[in-house]
Amino acid sequence: MKKNINEEIKRTKEIMGLLTEQAQPCLTPPCQQKDFHIFVTCSNGLVVAPFDQTTVSGGQWAYDPNTWAQHALTFHQTMGSPQIGEVVSFTSTSDLTSAHQDATGNCLMYEGISSCSVPVTPPTTMSSNWSPAIQCTTQFGGMDAGNPVLVDTCPDCSDCVNPNIQCSSSQVDEYDCVNGVCVVASPGQGQFNSGPTSQDNENDCLASCGPQGPIDCMTGAPDWTPQQWGQGYANFVSDCDQKEQDALNGMPSGCNWICNRVQALTASLANATPGTVPHDKRGCKLDYVQAAANNVPCTSSNSGPCTTGSVACGVDTSWVQARLNHHNNHGCFGNPANWSLSNPQPASFCGKKHHFCVSPGPTTPNKQLRCDWLSGSYTPPPGCPTVPAAPTNCSC
Repeated sequence: MKKNINEEIKRTKEIMGLLTEQAQPCLTPPCQQKDFHIFVTCSNGLVVAPFDQTTVSGGQWAYDPNTWAQHALTFHQTMGSPQIGEVVSFTSTSDLTSAHQDATGNCLMYEGISSCSVPVTPPTTMSSNWSPAIQCTTQFGGMDAGNPVLVDTCPDCSDCVNPNIQCSSSQVDEYDCVNGVCVVASPGQGQFNSGPTSQDNENDCLASCGPQGPIDCMTGAPDWTPQQWGQGYANFVSDCDQKEQDALNGMPSGCNWICNRVQALTASLANATPGTVPHDKRGCKLDYVQAAANNVPCTSSNSGPCTTGSVACGVDTSWVQARLNHHNNHGCFGNPANWSLSNPQPASFCGKKHHFCVSPGPTTPNKQLRCDWLSGSYTPPPGCPTVPAAPTNCSC
């Protein structure tokens, strides 16, 4: 059964390839570009853009492709915004067994987007009806899915149409770190599996996986592409350099900007998810503006302290708390047990100690403070807050 269904879908896609062409100009200009989310029916391999006729009087979708495109978008979002190739099972108040729909009525595989040239003012009669076969990059038909409700997500069409298989939309994915990339693991065998949701497990993996070594804060490499990293950090550096010069020239506005940015970034970094662009970018910004704070003769700002000197106000308290939380949840070397003294999890207590004290070591005053805390020899500078002591049970 599974082989037959997959072969039918493959054959349908091949036929679709013969029908795919560049979208043609509108028959009744002026026109605009619209994207239709399209699916393949699991039982008979038809390509459809679902719509909800229960909210459109008199089948108006057939004349108004603008409405149809919006319905297809709403259906895609209702199904949890599946990615290409993902399969959904759903319920509907419509009869889904007509000739142009799914014979089983509840299983669709997401195919992607068909871009269409759509009249701004829709036709009003069937004789001038807009046609997906002429004006779209992929031909598709309609599928009346009144009041659709997502039931399950399934790994493939065969499982979805099999009455003996119960798919689940609540399955929690586990992750493995493979060659610096987080990938979904077989259930029960994932290296990162302790989170209550798939996103928690992926976040845990991202915090420890990926190329080792410092990020190039100007480009985001090697962890992030220029498109992901954007221009925000470079703009921040330019602003910070100017404010540092202002502070050195005795301008209070320079001190205020620098001190306030240190406070704001320290707080926002504590709330960011490790292993994400916002977390890494905020860390880069905080390191840069902290270096500026260490270099200027500022004593205070209009909203908080800005201690002068090479160590500012001691080790980052939010970073200390994150290390303690990781230690309390995962031990000295990380969890599960394949992390060890000789191979500690990078985000673990011993992994951080190796990074800041051994390789690459304390390359800046702030990194020296972190090494001191991890080694149990940290003393807060005068006027700076105390922090909890480092764990003493780790033989790193």
